Amino acid sequence: MRPIIKITASLLIIMSCGMAGLIMAHSYASRPDQLKALIYALKMLETEIAYTLTPLPEALFRVGKRVGGEIGEFFISVGTQLSHENAPICGEVWDYSLAGLKESTCLTTGDLGILRNFGNNLGLSDREDQIKNLKLTQEQLNNHLYSAEKLREKNQRMWRTVGFLAGLAVVFILY
Repeated sequence: MRPIIKITASLLIIMSCGMAGLIMAHSYASRPDQLKALIYALKMLETEIAYTLTPLPEALFRVGKRVGGEIGEFFISVGTQLSHENAPICGEVWDYSLAGLKESTCLTTGDLGILRNFGNNLGLSDREDQIKNLKLTQEQLNNHLYSAEKLREKNQRMWRTVGFLAGLAVVFILY
């Protein structure tokens, strides 16, 4: 009976360490996709502001519906909060919603900092300045996207492998 318990415990250790490695690999894989969704959303917001002259709350809501996922929920949340009669300042709503985005995505502090800077200026100036701000934010996020793709290439396979190898190492040390 004792060898069966050892084998079962060993398999559990290897699988749990392997799952931890897969979770880390997933975060490296998800971040570039989330940054692409953000860039796409900002391009759509730029179109809404520049060409259709949609009011900001409605534009954010439309963009969120089209993008979907966590990024879409973020835009919908901001648009919905801004559409209320006694809505706070856009920057405050944006910052509040960014806290939720931080929890639900794999975006880094740097990514969120770019979005925070963008949100602080959103709705405070004329249309041309808003478009310039959108383009600047998209450019900064594109730079982060390039870095995130490099990190994904470098670290995704490593974390998958390290997780299972760490599990094997723990089993060898214990037995």
